Amino acid sequence: MKPIAGLVVALAAAVSLAGCGGEEDANTIPIAMVGPVTGENAAFGAQMKNGGELAVEDINAAGGVLGKKLDLSIGDDACYAEQAVAVANQMTASNVVLVVGHYCSSSSIAASKVYAKSNMVQISPASTNPTLTDDPAPTSTAFAAVTINRGVSPASISQRTSLTRTLPSSMTTTPTAKASPKKRRRRSTQRANRK
Repeated sequence: MKPIAGLVVALAAAVSLAGCGGEEDANTIPIAMVGPVTGENAAFGAQMKNGGELAVEDINAAGGVLGKKLDLSIGDDACYAEQAVAVANQMTASNVVLVVGHYCSSSSIAASKVYAKSNMVQISPASTNPTLTDDPAPTSTAFAAVTINRGVSPASISQRTSLTRTLPSSMTTTPTAKASPKKRRRRSTQRANRK
């Protein structure tokens, strides 16, 4: 449930940054998931789409964000930078306030420029190119395991973005070091002995 709480906080920040752009329906907040719904990375796009739909369903069932329901749009960039820019332009035209995506770094980097111009918040769950993670656009944040393993924590990334004060502490702690191989063997032996 903590990742959903973090998403709610990010959404609240996005709404306050961009204003709720949903003139069509003042009772909803337009957000988007953009990823490779088609193409050779479509399996990852399907996971992102399913995760986004489930998160929105859970958040809406819990009362939404700031008393408003989320309205999720799905965008397909097929992991192509040119297509990512086109989808980013569609999302800005639709007054989306938060984009979760893109999957591929090249798409995230290209689209982040469009999002930054529109003051839209972008959170990438997978992009790890240093161009995005080390020097992100003011409204972009990337959270990915590879980024953390490179020695960059979500906290250090969030400090360079406009989300600094909105991320819950569970998302801004530096990961602890892994146990040594000797400790892992000992823990494994202890677990086996308990059975």
